[in-house]
Amino acid sequence: MVRDGGELVVDGKQAHLSQDDHTHGQKHTVPDGSEGHAFPPLLYKRWTDTSGVKVQQSYVVDSDGWDHAELVEVCRLVLRVVRAGVAKYETDIPVADGEWPVEVAAAAEVLRGVAGRTGRVEKGGYAQTGLVRADAAAGGNEETWEAFVMFAPWAYDAGVWGEVGELVSLSDEGRSIAVRLDGDQVEAVGQVIGAARLVPEKEWRAVWKQRRRERRSSGGDG
Repeated sequence: MVRDGGELVVDGKQAHLSQDDHTHGQKHTVPDGSEGHAFPPLLYKRWTDTSGVKVQQSYVVDSDGWDHAELVEVCRLVLRVVRAGVAKYETDIPVADGEWPVEVAAAAEVLRGVAGRTGRVEKGGYAQTGLVRADAAAGGNEETWEAFVMFAPWAYDAGVWGEVGELVSLSDEGRSIAVRLDGDQVEAVGQVIGAARLVPEKEWRAVWKQRRRERRSSGGDG
């Protein structure tokens, strides 16, 4: 997944990310005219309960084979897709790394300022924001949220919560991505990264174990 002429390319597929997509988490359109990956009808049934309320399910993003630039894009994609349901979020801010892009370093400083007010900043420079409210009515602001989205893929630990439960968990500089999505959000993310990359949480451990066995048998480090 790389930027190619302004397009986001994931596993060989291009996807248009319009301003509306970033802001509201709308569906992404694959330029080859396809409608994305089909999902079994039973999944759609599980996505709404008898009252028509959307049901969310937990997934792990299978990032096997991606470099950090690709992880950064997917972390930010997921965060923008869930934005409408975000109530609060938090991140740590490791000691500044000279290899951070300029915009990431700037976002880190914004978040470090937040940590000084609502979290903690250690003498060595490591900081934690504490929980930050996302909605304006509770004191949140879009500048801080955008700094969070910019920086989160470089955090050791970052999380996003809705009114009920955690929506996104990121760790190890984006190497671990766990999400809770409804059907529309699954489709939006799946059309960009590939549906197979969203592994139901209850199936992830088996996938991880199988992959580890395969790597060990082929002489890899597991």
